[in-house]
Amino acid sequence: VKRYFKMITSAGIKVNVPKTRRTFCKKCKKHQPHKVTQYKKGKDSLYVQGKRRYDRKQSGYGGQSKPIFRKKAKTTKKIVLRLECVEPNCRSKRMLAIKRCKHFELGGDKKRKVRLTYVPGIVKIEVKYSLQHILYINFISVVLFIVGLISAKATVWCQNHPTEICH
Repeated sequence: VKRYFKMITSAGIKVNVPKTRRTFCKKCKKHQPHKVTQYKKGKDSLYVQGKRRYDRKQSGYGGQSKPIFRKKAKTTKKIVLRLECVEPNCRSKRMLAIKRCKHFELGGDKKRKVRLTYVPGIVKIEVKYSLQHILYINFISVVLFIVGLISAKATVWCQNHPTEICH
């Protein structure tokens, strides 16, 4: 079963994939832990036939000889995961493609539950996130302000760090 964590931020949906994953290894012929990294395209070779032909055609006078593609339609790329078996004698690698997404994160924080305490005049939101998720907490406080739970000024607590929010 494929399990990816989707975290909703104010910017959109972020796909979060764990750094290790237990899956089938073809070389070991059994399920093994695999190290997960994101596939990156290698540097283009200068010596492939198409590049040699293009450079030859471009040389000399006459300007740009072939059309340059400018009508890009896609806004995202397909995410490809590179799975490497952690068995010392194996180390086999394979690729696994997942769907398109705008925000991809490898080994980030898991989704946590938010505990909300309402006291008249102040709302205490305790979120067990790192400080990079302040946007997410501010988004929650804005929603609560619209609902009417937060007065003109409120304090949001993130890992015991109070953050003043004024509306």
